[in-house]
Amino acid sequence: EEGVFGIALEHVPSRRRGAGALQIIDIPDDLAQPPWVVNELCQLLESRGVGCVELFKRGGDPRRFAQAREALDQGRADLTLLKDPLDVAALLKAFLSELPVPLIPPSHHRAMVELSAGLAPLPHS
Repeated sequence: EEGVFGIALEHVPSRRRGAGALQIIDIPDDLAQPPWVVNELCQLLESRGVGCVELFKRGGDPRRFAQAREALDQGRADLTLLKDPLDVAALLKAFLSELPVPLIPPSHHRAMVELSAGLAPLPHS
């Protein structure tokens, strides 16, 4: 499938560095690593978003967001050009909110809330 928004995680391309150039290849069975778009956006947030007030509450510039989103979906985005952490956060938020199956399925919501509140014991490995 083309693009990254609105498709299942297992179909999001994985970006790997090839011989001097970026290559995008599909690795449907490799869910041990986050999709390339999540990795890159999170790295940008780590480097540019620390200390940004209301990072995920405020939106970035709508025009820049639309341009970056289109570029991501067409596989031609240079995310390093995104300077405003609000734009980066908005892209990550859009990617995650548009997944056809949420990262935490509804059947696991209660258990996750209990775990995060310290009410449930951790499962044994």
